[in-house]
Amino acid sequence: MAQRPNPPTTTTTSTTPHPTNDTGSSDVETRRELGDWRRVLDILSPTKGKGTSNAEPLMNFLFGESQLEIFLEDHQPAEKYISEARSALLDVKKTLLLCLNQAGEGSGLRTDAHILLAKVNYASGLYEETLEELDRSRFERIEGVAQTVRNLQLMAEANAIEGGVRGEGGALLAGMQLPGGGGAAEGGHQVLLQGLRPRHLPLPGL
Repeated sequence: MAQRPNPPTTTTTSTTPHPTNDTGSSDVETRRELGDWRRVLDILSPTKGKGTSNAEPLMNFLFGESQLEIFLEDHQPAEKYISEARSALLDVKKTLLLCLNQAGEGSGLRTDAHILLAKVNYASGLYEETLEELDRSRFERIEGVAQTVRNLQLMAEANAIEGGVRGEGGALLAGMQLPGGGGAAEGGHQVLLQGLRPRHLPLPGL
């Protein structure tokens, strides 16, 4: 595959804001860090549609994130789940795209939302689109330490996904056999994607 050019030195930030509802904001962030996505939805559901317009991008982000992660808990990305992922994650994709449409260019949500969209595409077997979303996220240009554990998790996931698609995943894109006797989907693909859940990823500095 062609070598990827070095990214420009432009910098950006990735700091997903906390929910604006003070009653549950700290609990939501704690549950996100723990990967307790069903509890996140339980906390947010009573407030859906009741916040200000300024809160809508964040709420859409959190709903899309939680629904995606719940799906991945029961459907670790594998060839046998690709068809199901493409249909089941359609609403998640629409929610995250709505978040991006609502968020301003300088919003800290944008990097994380693009990473989540990359995960949607990855689970759906859309590897070219995965790389496109990672490029849009500009996660490699983040300077400094992300402000929350969840930000760090998403940065680690972005690196793992990109390394997989551009490295071993190059064989996936080409439909080639991977070492070990299995096809791309049954060999490196499944092993590669097991790192999608935060608890399976190394978190530098934690």
